[in-house]
Amino acid sequence: SQTGVGNRPAVSDDGRIVVFVDNSHNLRALAPNPQNPQETLLDGSGVWSSVAIGLGTSSLALTSIYRDTTIYYLNLAHTSKSKAIKIRTQSYDAPNAPTALFADAMSFDPSGQYLLFDAYNQLRGLGDTLGYWNINIVNISTEQMGSVFPPLSNGLSVGNPAIAKTSSTRFTFDLWDPTSQTDYVMAADFNTGDVGTVAGPVNATPGFPTFSANDDTVAYTAFENVSGAMRYTVSLMPLNANKLSGTGARVLHSTDAAYPVWFVIGTRTAVDDGGVPLPAATALLQNYPNPFNPSTEIRYVLAVQSDVSLEVYDLLGRHVRSLASGMETAGLHTVSWDGRDAAGREVSSGLYFYRLRTAGAVQVRRMMLLR
Repeated sequence: SQTGVGNRPAVSDDGRIVVFVDNSHNLRALAPNPQNPQETLLDGSGVWSSVAIGLGTSSLALTSIYRDTTIYYLNLAHTSKSKAIKIRTQSYDAPNAPTALFADAMSFDPSGQYLLFDAYNQLRGLGDTLGYWNINIVNISTEQMGSVFPPLSNGLSVGNPAIAKTSSTRFTFDLWDPTSQTDYVMAADFNTGDVGTVAGPVNATPGFPTFSANDDTVAYTAFENVSGAMRYTVSLMPLNANKLSGTGARVLHSTDAAYPVWFVIGTRTAVDDGGVPLPAATALLQNYPNPFNPSTEIRYVLAVQSDVSLEVYDLLGRHVRSLASGMETAGLHTVSWDGRDAAGREVSSGLYFYRLRTAGAVQVRRMMLLR
């Protein structure tokens, strides 16, 4: 790049184009070739804050420097589909109260249908205002959206999400503790609900993490003492077999660097969509589709005939709906949930848990409803 970078760059799926917002809030593009970067000014209006690239190079998501509660979606192949998406994030104490002021870091899933983004929120109380970041997901076509995590305690924030390269369900992100002024690099799986610590604490700076090409390593930023001076660095953390937690064997990659982006030039070969082969033992499988609206299917396998109970609960542990109850034969079973409670009322967007209880075990998974 011939100009300073103002936020994390975005790279096309084939690794041939890099798009970024510069220090003057202009939108630029270049080829990832140090000998011939061919840097181009795409928009010099000086209003942009961050950018993400969708499937191929046919779409962009942008945020502005203004607190305008908007993500600007540009469909370069079909300009009539371009639009301004108003963000709204869910307060579980007041589900209909708008709390989001603006979005920042964004990451498309491999299909280009969903966009993960973080947003800065404010909750106003009696003489007090609580500010925090959270991570959300939006369906680009329908504009349905919801928060990925339940409310965090003690002023904790999550942000800077980046979806994995070979999976549409895993993502890495920052967890910020304002009390200790430290950041933890984390990873999570949308379907299973599992969360792991990749690295941390990282001193006084967001990690802006990103997965490697095969998702076995996470690169992240730190601010640390190097040869007696505090400098920004980029480190690599190998992951354990679950691809959610770090091994602890950190490798320092570079100094005086930030905003790591890992990419490969070429064509994507395969993406794990989170599908699960049918097990021989009793098992509760992931619902599909997830996220969903207006309905989803939940499958479970019984190794032997068993008395079962399949229940849906909200994030506060309140019972929402009973989906199955009674004696059932061994084999695969499928039930649907239409996003309504026991009284037939539509429930709000957000995370829900579904629990399978059999004579031998209790299993729980989570799902996300986007209205």
